[in-house]
Parts: sequence; C-alpha cells; structure tokens
Amino acid sequence: MEILQTIWTALTTENEALSNILIYCLGFLEAFITMLIFTSLFNMDTTKYSKVLYAIVFTAFSILTSIFIPNPYNTFVNIFICPILIMLFFRTRIFTAILAEIVSYIIFVLLGAIIHNLFILIFNVTTDTLMLIPIYRTISSLCIYLSAYIVYRLIRHFKISIYSLSLIRDNKTLLINFVIGILAIAVQSYISFFYSDSLPFIIAIFNVSTLLFYFVISFYSLIRTNKLEVTERDLEQSKQYINTLTILHDNIRCFKHDFGNMVTTIGRLYTFK
Repeated sequence: MEILQTIWTALTTENEALSNILIYCLGFLEAFITMLIFTSLFNMDTTKYSKVLYAIVFTAFSILTSIFIPNPYNTFVNIFICPILIMLFFRTRIFTAILAEIVSYIIFVLLGAIIHNLFILIFNVTTDTLMLIPIYRTISSLCIYLSAYIVYRLIRHFKISIYSLSLIRDNKTLLINFVIGILAIAVQSYISFFYSDSLPFIIAIFNVSTLLFYFVISFYSLIRTNKLEVTERDLEQSKQYINTLTILHDNIRCFKHDFGNMVTTIGRLYTFK
C-alpha cells in the first residue's frame, strides 16, 4: 500500500525528471503515429521494417536532443532531422519529405493547442503545472496521440491523399519558404503553448489558426506559381518542337519541288534518247 501511495504521490506532484522520462517513453508512440499520417497522405511505399526503424531512430534522436540541447532549440533541431530521416527511410525527394513534415506538424500543433487549453480550463492549472506534474502531462499527451490516431483512421477510411502535391518539381523558392514557414509555426506554437494560461482559450486557438491559415494560403500561392513556371517551360519546349517541325516541313517542300524538277529532267532525257 505504501508503494502505491508513493507512486501516486510521485505522479501527482511536480516532478520534472519523472515527467521527462514518461514523455521519452511515449516518444516512440508520437513518432509512429506521425509516420502513419504522412505515409498515408502521400501514398509512400513502406515496409514494416522501415516504419519501425524510422520511429525508433527518430525517437532516439529526439531523446538525445532533449538531453543535450536546451529547450526550445532541441525542437528546431528535430525539425531539420525529420525530413532527412524521411528521405533516408522512405526514399522520397527533399520536397516531399519537407511537405510530409509540415502537414503532420500542423495536425499535431492544432490538436495540441486544443487539448492543452482544454486541460488548463478543466483542471484549472497553469502551463508550468501541466508540464511538471507527470500524470497531467502524460494524460494530455496520450489524448493528443489518440486524437492524431483518429485523424489517421479518418484519412485511411475516406482515402484522403495529397500525393499530387509531391509530384511538383523541386524549387529552391518553395523549399526556402517551407523551411521558414515551419520554423515560424514552431516558434508561434511554442510561445502559445507556454503562455496559453495567460491568454484566453479562443485567442490562443485563433493565434495558431491564423498563422496556419496564412501559411496554407502562401503554400497554395507558391504551388500555383510553381505550376505556372512548369507550364511556361512546357510551352517553350512546345514552341521549339513546332519550330523544328516547321523547318522539317520547309525542307520536305523544297525537296518535293526539287524532286519534281529532277523527275521531269530525267523524263525529258529519256525521251530525247
């Protein structure tokens, strides 16, 4: 009985070390659910081995960065590690890898903002308390993961796919904007997360949603611009092809005219003989 009481006391009082250990243990679950979401959305060719190995490696990197790199800089390091691991384990292009990270990150940011603020309202606690009390932090994290898994099941059920976006040709402007965009979202979500107890719930959600909406609009505009550049390039190639056909046509007409003259000349010579 004393052991159970000791465990309960440890879980219900502020204990940063225990909270971090529990989150490290749940890291694999977060990485795996994230991977399920972006592999389904982008129809990536995967195997059970590559899925599990990706989740293990990314979790290991996340734990190492959390231990050796102070918060929030470890989050930014993980942001750059994620697309590299996606390229290595799922054989995708850099553009697809970054896009996969952005989409899954947006889903987790929205779910995290909603659930985190709900916990603050329901339990009437501050952000620091929510982060330091192991049971609060664990339950809130599990709720986020469960919500993300439900999103994944909905994606699978309705066969939602954005695979066509991954077919867009790599573009330096697009890549730079995506990197800057996800960094902006990460910074804003971090600020909103740690100061959400000082902000009204609606303002916190509106803050994150506005930034995400702006990013989606920018993302859409950049994709349209990219498609326009591809169309212009295709039109230029078509013009060159048409010019080549025109030159061939003129050559054939010249040859036809000369061939007719040669046949006429040969016919006259034959008649003369």
